[in-house]
Amino acid sequence: MALKDCTGFVGRRLLIQDLPNQRDVRNAVFIPPGTAPQWGLFEPSGRSVPEGMLYTGAGALHTPLCSRDCADIPACPVLSDEFDYFFLGNLNPSYPYFFANVFSRLWGLPPYARSRLKLVFSSPQPVAQLMAQSYFRTIMTALDLTADHFLQVLSPVRFPRITVAAAAFEVPAGFIPSPLSKDHSCSGGI
Repeated sequence: MALKDCTGFVGRRLLIQDLPNQRDVRNAVFIPPGTAPQWGLFEPSGRSVPEGMLYTGAGALHTPLCSRDCADIPACPVLSDEFDYFFLGNLNPSYPYFFANVFSRLWGLPPYARSRLKLVFSSPQPVAQLMAQSYFRTIMTALDLTADHFLQVLSPVRFPRITVAAAAFEVPAGFIPSPLSKDHSCSGGI
């Protein structure tokens, strides 16, 4: 598989062999990191949308970086239903993190005309700065995407409908280097 070549970018990563889940979520709320104690993409019930989560192997396999639930969904504006929203999540502009956590979600992009497409993300950098990075601009150009296709979320918002594709990578727990290990090599077995 071609994606296995990416495993050297951010430590060791597992590649999910089957296509990751993708689904449309109605009435979902996206709370970006740093805007509330709980952050992530949530269903109206307050339960996290599993496909929208990022996982790390720190502590144990399949440990989420974002919140599993949000008991108090904040009151927030509802975005227009004139766009087709596609969830990218928290976009870390670092090259390896982008490939591991965001790029793999793009497999689910619809192939049709993208005039209504809005790629939903949160990031400390605006889209103009992201597009200035050559790797990012090259990928987006190849996918026929421009800065106009992106929607940066800075505070909680509700979507009438949003498509969420799960990321294809996850850090295996046994490969997180232990600060106590002398050589910081694989701390667990395969």
